[in-house]
Amino acid sequence: MPLGFPEGTKGLDVLKIAIEDASKKGITLIAAAGNEGNCKNPAPPACYPEVLCALSCDGNGTPSGFSPSIQINSEKKTEFLVPGEGIECAWIEPGKCHRQKRFPEHIDPLGPDEKGGFTYVSGTSFACSVLGGISINILERLYEVAIRDCGLDAESAKEAVDRVRRNHLIEILGRMERPERRAYLLVPTQVTDEVLKGYLDKSPRGLTVSS
Repeated sequence: MPLGFPEGTKGLDVLKIAIEDASKKGITLIAAAGNEGNCKNPAPPACYPEVLCALSCDGNGTPSGFSPSIQINSEKKTEFLVPGEGIECAWIEPGKCHRQKRFPEHIDPLGPDEKGGFTYVSGTSFACSVLGGISINILERLYEVAIRDCGLDAESAKEAVDRVRRNHLIEILGRMERPERRAYLLVPTQVTDEVLKGYLDKSPRGLTVSS
């Protein structure tokens, strides 16, 4: 959900009920924190406990000035820092677009008759998409590990991955941080296939190994 609402917005009670209902059905929810700056809390619905909150940083892991600050010591942290600054994005705005960048030192502007191309954008809405992509990548890797290392058939692997998603996705995302270095940018390589297999092994219903 690349959106956010100011506190006190009319209709937030209806949104809160919908979020709670979706969470009870096992749906993973991700929302943008908002772009009101480091002194502000994440905006609804990102501030709801059922929702994973996407905070923005640059490519070096430095929190963006427009992004709300991360809660480091919360009991069950659902806020995650991912790139949301200077993201190359497809765009339609004459005079402000370029062809997709292939080399860091070269930007090829569009011609006067070309209406759309790419530009650079920033915001927690874009961080929200990145966090969603990282989460999907985790699920894809879990599925591969379930098939390759756990010997599951396709259907059993899907069920096992879904159980891990419902019960452990937040924990897996948290293991991509490096709090001992005060580094909270998610780094997917922090979580190895062996770590993911551990989550499959402790899946609540256990594994049904194919014959």
